[in-house]
Amino acid sequence: MQDEFLKLNQKKWGINLKLGWGIKLKLDTWKEFDVWWQKIVIIDAKKQKFSRKDLILALANKVGGAHVDPELDADYAALSRDNSMGCFYEVADDTGPVTDIELVSCRQIAEEILVSLKKVRPDLIG
Repeated sequence: MQDEFLKLNQKKWGINLKLGWGIKLKLDTWKEFDVWWQKIVIIDAKKQKFSRKDLILALANKVGGAHVDPELDADYAALSRDNSMGCFYEVADDTGPVTDIELVSCRQIAEEILVSLKKVRPDLIG
């Protein structure tokens, strides 16, 4: 399986920007991986910018993927802990901050990767 991943990784391939539930950003929009990976996808209320790479690596390296780092980057901490997006919900008489923006974003990134791999290498995805 590792050899297959290396072969896939060496090929020039893109990412299909499709949202879950069949919603598409643009019809079959393919981007080069590096362009997709480093594109800014979140700008919070403090004008801090986050790419897919920023979100995934912070989650993996700081929050509990590869290891837990006691020192979170201040911008990521503000996004994940302090609602720096400034988003709130209101349902009936209940209101509060929208939480887990970074986790929801990472789930969306995973969906984009799965959709893309299904198209490029369906033999790898069941």
